[in-house]
Amino acid sequence: CNCNGHAYDCYYDPEVDRHKASKSREDKFEGGGVCIDCQHHTTGVNCERCIPGYYRSPDHPIDSPYVCYRCNCKSDFTDGTCEDLTGRCYCKPNYTGEHCDACAEGYLDFPHCYHCDCYAGGTEGNACRKDPRVGMCVCKPNFQGTHCDQCTPGHYGPLCQPCQCSGPGQYDGTCDSETGQCLCRTGFEGQLCDQCAPGYFNYPLCQSCSCDSRGAVDNNCSPAGQCRCHVNFAGHTCNQCALGFYGYPSCTLGSCNPAGLVTADPSLAPDSCACRAYVEGPACDRCKPLYWNLTPDNPYGCTSCKCETKGTISGIAECQQGNGQCFCKPNTCGQFCSVCKDGYFSMENTNYFGCQGCRCDVGGSLGPSCEERSGACRCRQNTRGPTCTQPVRDHYFPDLHHLKFELEEGTTPAGRAVRFGYNPLEFEGFSWRGYAQMSSIQPKVVVTLNVTSPDLFRLVFRYVSRGSAIVEGRVSVVEEGKFNICGNCTEQSKQIVFAPSTEPAFVTVPQNSFGEPFVLNPNTWSLIVEAEGVLLDYLVLLPSSYYEAPILQLKVTDPCTYQPAPEQATQK
Repeated sequence: CNCNGHAYDCYYDPEVDRHKASKSREDKFEGGGVCIDCQHHTTGVNCERCIPGYYRSPDHPIDSPYVCYRCNCKSDFTDGTCEDLTGRCYCKPNYTGEHCDACAEGYLDFPHCYHCDCYAGGTEGNACRKDPRVGMCVCKPNFQGTHCDQCTPGHYGPLCQPCQCSGPGQYDGTCDSETGQCLCRTGFEGQLCDQCAPGYFNYPLCQSCSCDSRGAVDNNCSPAGQCRCHVNFAGHTCNQCALGFYGYPSCTLGSCNPAGLVTADPSLAPDSCACRAYVEGPACDRCKPLYWNLTPDNPYGCTSCKCETKGTISGIAECQQGNGQCFCKPNTCGQFCSVCKDGYFSMENTNYFGCQGCRCDVGGSLGPSCEERSGACRCRQNTRGPTCTQPVRDHYFPDLHHLKFELEEGTTPAGRAVRFGYNPLEFEGFSWRGYAQMSSIQPKVVVTLNVTSPDLFRLVFRYVSRGSAIVEGRVSVVEEGKFNICGNCTEQSKQIVFAPSTEPAFVTVPQNSFGEPFVLNPNTWSLIVEAEGVLLDYLVLLPSSYYEAPILQLKVTDPCTYQPAPEQATQK
């Protein structure tokens, strides 16, 4: 037995041996020895742990009689136990802190630490008690429930931030209130429903594999939609007989395909098979070009493809033998290639892609589709034009800086007007009335922000810094009116660095792509800028849709064409 020098006797336990829970003298988990009557305040199978109320000393080896020290946890707020190696005391459930000298989250009034009536993180003013005026917990936006400890639909996590469910696989924009897992439509899976579920393929469409249960091994398929077929089956969905097998769905081995014979006798030698009118091959097992669907019920053997040549590649009328699918141009669809895909219109024989692109503006239209003949898009409210790219009368399109706030319109923390300058030699091209002068006399400026929809925001400042050194400052955001009076309010604060620049320049907060943006819900917020020795013109709120741009793309819908030079055309 290995008792690390803390016991004189042991016994064998087969269960300990089976679970490899005992360590041998060679420091391997083998054998089933269990130590008896561990000394020196130790316990465990190998006397390898300290008993409750003692902790492992970092200054002594495991076999030292002084390896376990008594915990110095005399406070009434600890549970009497402590952490190995450090001796740090473990607090009772309603206490926290290095010395258990503060109330844990959800408790208040140290040293009593009573349980809160309300979840402080979800109430207005981070209150722990019910509002005496209404007799209930007053919840922040996006929180709900009797104790304000639940997120409203469409939000999740301890801060009840908006669900990030916007992809084609999500169901209704809602997600799990704890994990943020989006509610997926059939055929999709993943945290954001951005993958195809088993049995589906081709994200973002996530089409069903539709594998034929009689010919496929299972209902899973490759990314291209190819099912795994049994040896005597073939085809995309395993709904055909493999070469040399006949009589689907039995698909038995034979010389001639009975479905293609004038006289159904599969025992004939391959050279003596007499094929029906639209059937060919030594074994009468395939349709002639322009035909498909070999069946015994058809007196001609196969059916005409009926392809719309305006929509097929190179105007051919041939189709696939297994399913009758014609070979469509990129922008046409349907079994016969007779329909323009969604987002396209006006099928033409001379169009290499088959149909013209609708080119509906992603921001101004209700979707990518348009009227089949004219190509007119369906515009959102207050937009117009064939592709919905123009505003209606008395309306305009906002630019990236339309959520702009002038610093000279702000106040000091005491509520007084801001000191500002308006010298174009000091700040060229300033906007509105002027620019805020940040100095030791005026180190802080407060700006009121009105946020109408929840989002993750970055901040952009336009500034001039005429000094030779960088200027360090800080930007903080808190609910309006609470930055002076609310000691336990949740404040979002980030550092900002202004590089020297005698010309107007921009700086973004946070200043690296890995920094957490500001989380702002619909409300009125106070933004506090702290800096000295810099001139501030204005700030801009940038919502996540502006700097992430998840749907921006340049979609090419017209083929490239070659037109010869005039002299070449004349020569021809």
